Amino acid sequence: NNGETWETATMTKGSEQPHGRAWAWTFWECDGIPARVCDDGCSVELCCKGVDSSFNTQPESSDGLWNVRGLANNSWFKVTHRLNGDE
Repeated sequence: NNGETWETATMTKGSEQPHGRAWAWTFWECDGIPARVCDDGCSVELCCKGVDSSFNTQPESSDGLWNVRGLANNSWFKVTHRLNGDE
C-alpha cells in the first residue's frame, strides 16, 4: 500500500549490538505484515524500512542519493511477490 501501513518487527540476531557503537545488519521477523493485492490482481508488494530509537528513517528511494559507487544507498527494500492461482 505504498508505505501507508507499517508493522513493528522484532529484532533477532544482531540486536545485542552496543547502542551507539555498532551499526551492522540486524535480522528481524514480523507477523501480520500488511500487504494489499496490486492492481494486476495477482501479486503483492512488500517493503521494509529501518527506524532508529530517535525516529530517523531510511529514505523511500535512492533518488538524490545516487553515486557511481552506490554508497549510502539504504532506501526502503521493496519486493513484488506473485501469488499462485490457488490462493
